[in-house]
Parts: sequence; C-alpha cells; structure tokens
Amino acid sequence: MSAGDLALVIAVRRMYEAGNGRRARQNLGLSIGELAAAAGIGVSTLWRYENATRVPRADQALALARAFGCLTPERIPNLLAEVVL
Repeated sequence: MSAGDLALVIAVRRMYEAGNGRRARQNLGLSIGELAAAAGIGVSTLWRYENATRVPRADQALALARAFGCLTPERIPNLLAEVVL
C-alpha cells in the first residue's frame, strides 16, 4: 500500500468513525446501493459504517475512497461541507 493509499484509508476511516459517511455520500448524490456496488461491498456493510457500528477495514476503506472518486485526504473534510443543489 502506497503512502497516498494509506492516507486515504486513514481519512475514510476517520470520516466513518465520526459518523459523517452518510452525509458525504449524500453530498455526492449517491444512493447507498450505488456506493456499495462501486466499492464492491454489501449494502448492509455500508449501512453499518454509515451508522458508526463498524469501521471499514483498510481494503474496504480504500475501495470506498476510490468509489467516491478522485478523493484526496485533504478533500474529504471539504466533501462534508459541500451541498448538492
């Protein structure tokens, strides 16, 4: 795992630990099913992450970061502030 990938994993895990995953997904206009399919994880698993009952493993956090598309660790906090019109 590269340093950039590790930074993404940490940022995504922190986002879900803080309970902000759902808002980030909604701000991008994605349904839970769309994000789960893009990341290759189950909808029920993603629901657990979004409800902060589980934290993504490193491989799943990286898959989620890639599914969100073009994320950088620096952009994740900004994603939470974006509003979809």
